[in-house]
Amino acid sequence: MISQEIHEEKHQVLPEKTIEQPAAHILLVEDNREMADYVTSLLEDHNYQVSCVINGKKALVWLDENVPDLIISDVMMPVMDGIELLSQIKQRDHLRLIPVIFLSAKTDIEGRMEGFRLGVNDYIHKPFVPDELMVRVANLLEFSENRKNAIIEYEETEPNNWDAAESPDEERLSLIRELVESHITDGNFNLDAIASDVAMSKSTLYRFIKKETGLSAGNFVKEVRLQQARELLENKQVKTVKETSLAVGYNHSGYFSKQFYERFGFRVSDLL
Repeated sequence: MISQEIHEEKHQVLPEKTIEQPAAHILLVEDNREMADYVTSLLEDHNYQVSCVINGKKALVWLDENVPDLIISDVMMPVMDGIELLSQIKQRDHLRLIPVIFLSAKTDIEGRMEGFRLGVNDYIHKPFVPDELMVRVANLLEFSENRKNAIIEYEETEPNNWDAAESPDEERLSLIRELVESHITDGNFNLDAIASDVAMSKSTLYRFIKKETGLSAGNFVKEVRLQQARELLENKQVKTVKETSLAVGYNHSGYFSKQFYERFGFRVSDLL
């Protein structure tokens, strides 16, 4: 097990944090020793604290006594794989809000889709470049911190609608995501247009999105657009950067490409 107390240094694409802030603690679940050493080295080079276990079962034992800021897990592992680990995590109230990144082979489509159904926050194909991993880690840690703050605010402003032991409203969030996707090619679309469709006022909808995702309303729409673009690219449904950007509501391909790289850590052209 690798564990070292250090200070966090954020990736350059995100706001820099002060050195006094405690290091984010990341649990790495990976059975391949070479891959585990590689990922650990990358994370520690960016001043994250890392603990490492070799399968999902050992991860759950570790999680009985520790709560990390982020979990990075392989999908295919002996004893207990990443899918089962994620399912177990989402059933535990004190763990279910921890963001999870899956490391998966490009051929593991079924596992990836099952992961999204269970609530995985992101996935990275092996092999990957260092920037790809570090950008995802920094982004998810920021989303998670924002979500924690939003939950506190939501509890204070709408105490009658909040139960700390209640699971996230995945069904309603999925409906909101589907409504955004149905307007994906409209570059002027925003969440105001669908508030009535989900029986919420605009202000309540914005607070709900922040509580469930850690994202502002505008950034949530952007996230849906970028995730859709990534899916189109990975499924070879688009052939150029311009075609991709227009398909998800971006009229300027240069701006789209910049936002795509900042979110995923690799270029649109890498998937064409």
